[in-house]
Formats: sequence, structure tokens, C-alpha cells
Amino acid sequence: MSVCGKLLLRELLIEYSSKYSLADLQYDEYHRPCFDCRPDFNISHSGNVVICTMTDEGQIGIDIEQVKQLDFADFADFFTGNEWHYINEFDNKFDGFYSFWTRKEAVLKAIGSGFHTPLNSVDVSDEKLVYDEITYQISPLNIHPDYKCHIATTVFAQNIELREINF
Repeated sequence: MSVCGKLLLRELLIEYSSKYSLADLQYDEYHRPCFDCRPDFNISHSGNVVICTMTDEGQIGIDIEQVKQLDFADFADFFTGNEWHYINEFDNKFDGFYSFWTRKEAVLKAIGSGFHTPLNSVDVSDEKLVYDEITYQISPLNIHPDYKCHIATTVFAQNIELREINF
């Protein structure tokens, strides 16, 4: 899946005539892959789905998770009280859990720190979140009924284009 993610990134770089190639990838202090300048990008995968997103403006993060049964009570400490309340309001608790998990992970990826930031220190209950004086917009992406996916951006995502590529 990691290789597929890089192939998707390569396709985006070619399509948008970027001056960068995969050989230009660097890693920041949190080991997040990046280029020395724009574009910002993010890759996520779960099950048999890989997703890649890129922007020339601001920061971006994405997360996708296949909805499956798990003992999500083991994850209560990773959420704020507010988030945990909303998760438990869902008719399908697994939908609620994965919806908030993907929101949270997308934001942490956009921030750039990933799991180096305590998960329960970021509340993703609303569509917008301010962290270190930067506003992040959180939006769901309907990829497939068996998956939850969210994207977080610092620039309002007006044009999100979804394409399926089969390898």
C-alpha cells in the first residue's frame, strides 16, 4: 500500500506539472514526508484503499479507515470528553468511532506533528479547529460505504476531485 501511495503521489506531481519528483522527497523533524516548498501532500491507506491528496496552498492532511469491529472503548483516552460524547451518540458506534478517528488523524497530519501531539489535546468535534493560531477546515470524503475518510486543510477546499485508479 505504501508503494501505491507513492505511485499516486507521482501521478499527481506529473499531472500538475510539478517541478518535483519522488527523488526530491525529504522528511521533516516528525518524519513527515515533504518537499522543500510547495506542494503539500498527504497519503493514507486502509484495507485495500490508498488515497493521496495534494495542495499548492496551505497544509493538508487526510485519513481513511475501513470500518470494522473493534473494542473502541480501549481508545477512550485518545479522545476529548466532547468527542467521546458525540461518538456515543451515533446509532452505529463503529461509524462514530471511525468518523472521529479519521477527523483527528487528518488534522494531526495537516498540523504536521502526527501522533507526536497528544490525541486528546485536539478536539475535532466541529468542522473547524484552531491550533497554534492556524485554522483547519475538516471535511468528510465519501469514498466507499465501508470506509470513513476525512480531509483537513488550512485553505478551504473548494474543488476536491476524486478519481479511482486501479493498479
